Amino acid sequence: MKESLYLLEGPETIIAAVAAPLPLSATANDLRGVVQYLRKRPEGATLGEAVDAIKKQVFEPDKINAYEALGIICKSRDRLKLDDLGWELARKLEPEAHVFRIMLSRIEPYRAALDWAQGRRLDYIIQTDIAAYWGEHFPEALGINTPRMIESNAICFFHLCQAAGLGTHIIGKKGQPTRLRLDRDELLDFNTADWGGVAEQSREQFSSGWAESRRRKLTALEGGGRTGQPLPRGDGKFRVLVSIGEAGETTRRIEETFGLAGIECHFVERSVAHAAPLPSGEAMRRCDAAVIIVVKDESEEEDAEALSTWETLQIEIGVAQVLFEHRVVLLWDERLEVPFNLHGLRPDMLQESGLTWEACVHLAKLVKSFEGTSPTGAE
Repeated sequence: MKESLYLLEGPETIIAAVAAPLPLSATANDLRGVVQYLRKRPEGATLGEAVDAIKKQVFEPDKINAYEALGIICKSRDRLKLDDLGWELARKLEPEAHVFRIMLSRIEPYRAALDWAQGRRLDYIIQTDIAAYWGEHFPEALGINTPRMIESNAICFFHLCQAAGLGTHIIGKKGQPTRLRLDRDELLDFNTADWGGVAEQSREQFSSGWAESRRRKLTALEGGGRTGQPLPRGDGKFRVLVSIGEAGETTRRIEETFGLAGIECHFVERSVAHAAPLPSGEAMRRCDAAVIIVVKDESEEEDAEALSTWETLQIEIGVAQVLFEHRVVLLWDERLEVPFNLHGLRPDMLQESGLTWEACVHLAKLVKSFEGTSPTGAE
């Protein structure tokens, strides 16, 4: 689509053809939110219906124009509908949401909170309410009971619920609390599902060769290690994802030690600059184990960017647990408090001085022991 721009210069009028403007404002999370909402409404929804259902910011005029320009939605009279590409994205999101639901089902405080919300017919879960619920029913799960940690626990839970398609995480502004707007239909589906059987089936899939099938499907995908070269699958090589906040001396030591041990690794630097909600997600699907390193400067400040990185990190750890189970090593800065939902991983504590050569050797031995095992630990 083109528009005509009239420029007046003295007595002459110059007509220039101007292409439609590039999309504005929309983020990857906005696209997911729109698709998750409209996929359940094939007949479409009016703007008023959509704004009432999910957070208003997702349906700002500039963002609607962006969704249309990207081919995600189309307009039919007064209704917004998914376009062909939107339906394709909806199909791709379904298995991802299912994995996040398995994660939620495995943590009792999460599962109980969602059952509690349904029983009370809540439209929203407020951050302070969920903190009070956990404090009453699961006080031991909260670990070090500080306002900062409780806030982080609640926000991580809200993000996981959004990724699972159970609702929309809304950040509190102008005196409004941070909250999760629930999708009651999806919540009912979650609470009535047999997650015990699903989790067991997932483990059986891994141990029976599902992981190898996954690798073959991804052979054609291009990805990059630190050199930017593709990581083909199906070659039988054991690869380890190493996720770190910022490359530096620790990265160099791990790379050298793993190289000496014959371990092939793929480094991912976590950053708020990534548009995707999980920057290392695609890389994970090319690997067989994960080493996730957390240092203090990633969460030292309480600004929006630091909080976003912190939340993404917790989701990344959850995905790694689902994909690799016991083959996840978490190196945690001893100056940081460990969230309650990560206690089961028994993280190795990093000293302020960083990773020593001896610690690198120990890490390489541990990772090497994963080779040849299934995600459940069976030979």
